[in-house]
Amino acid sequence: MKAMSDIVRVKAKVCLLGDSFVGKTSLIRRYVQDEFDDRYISTIGTKVTKKDIQLEQDGRSINNTLMIWDIQGIREGLENTLQQYERFKPQSNFYQSARGAFLVFDVTKRTTLDGLSEWKDTITKVVGDISLLILANKSDLKADTVVDEESLAKKAEELGCGYFFTSAKDGSNVENAFREMAKLLSNVS
Repeated sequence: MKAMSDIVRVKAKVCLLGDSFVGKTSLIRRYVQDEFDDRYISTIGTKVTKKDIQLEQDGRSINNTLMIWDIQGIREGLENTLQQYERFKPQSNFYQSARGAFLVFDVTKRTTLDGLSEWKDTITKVVGDISLLILANKSDLKADTVVDEESLAKKAEELGCGYFFTSAKDGSNVENAFREMAKLLSNVS
């Protein structure tokens, strides 16, 4: 049994940001419940989910509690099929106290990759520099993919963060991405 001094506890707020329809809610559902539903569920405002992750390093057990914030994906000035929800645009208070964020885009829609700079700017204006990872979601749709790894790597370098190709549908890299975020938040290599 580990001594109490060998256990580190980390609790952190992590936001999922990105345009509507990129799969933020589906990624969270896959990660937390290991389920996928291809019916679109629009997030209005925000939804918070909690997940615990255990990490080990140098004989220490690190217990991470991630408070995962699913934030509605309407960007300022973006032509959006959800105009009726305009009044629910994310408010900066949704970002308060966030220590990490996933910038999520859909590999079948180039404009969702292009919008990641705006999402990063929006959150860093509120909370400053935080741990960031890009999630290139819907990677299972290989025939429809319009964003290649070279373009993604360039965007990741521009934004100063790492990236994962993910699929909420088949679960590819979803667990790995959240574990990597937990490591970043715990300063574990």
